[in-house]
Amino acid sequence: MLQRIQNVNIQKEAQKRIREHIRSARLRAGDAIPTEKELAERIGISRAAVRESLKGLETLGVIEARHGIGRFVRQFDFNAILENIELHVSSDSQAFRDLFEIRRCLESNFIVAEIPKLTEQDIRDLESIVDQMEEHIRNGEETKALIDGHPQFHSALFKRSGNRLLGELIRVFSSLHYRLLMVSDGYREDLTRFIDDHRRVVAALQTRQPQTVSRTVYDHFTEPAAWSATGD
Repeated sequence: MLQRIQNVNIQKEAQKRIREHIRSARLRAGDAIPTEKELAERIGISRAAVRESLKGLETLGVIEARHGIGRFVRQFDFNAILENIELHVSSDSQAFRDLFEIRRCLESNFIVAEIPKLTEQDIRDLESIVDQMEEHIRNGEETKALIDGHPQFHSALFKRSGNRLLGELIRVFSSLHYRLLMVSDGYREDLTRFIDDHRRVVAALQTRQPQTVSRTVYDHFTEPAAWSATGD
């Protein structure tokens, strides 16, 4: 049940009430939410304020607008969140270091459970991704290797996890990592080491030894970790 707002911060409170409605009504992805008019009447604010609140929720990826039809609960994904995180972290070096350390620990620990799931073909596919990244670098397409190939490699490590949220986190962290580093003054990737580090990860997976794989994945992040620690 939506309650009327008695709060000075109208848009923020309106977003909170709309979120509460989605939860209490148990709306799922694809379900319609009340119209601007209905929300304005229930919450007790102008339609203009409701409209701005809804735009904010669209930006956050909570809802989506379908032209001429209405607004609906959006299928969960990290794309909108990724843009907001990037804006915040790019101007806060400590936040970047914190995010990077979370990613490093996340991958090096969760990869252990993936070892028995990855097939020989999966490992060959990982080798192929590294080959493609190396070819991009030889062709002077450094950005393509770091921004496109790198997330593809790390997503492939967890392709059989069965945990969709984990897969999305890996994709977001990997994409965000190099997008931020590429625009950072003073950062230069050692591209030979970049390729070698990925080949070492593939070689470790071939051993099927959990401790070896975990340590190799952790060490794979050594160079960017060292840079981020001194990148202020």
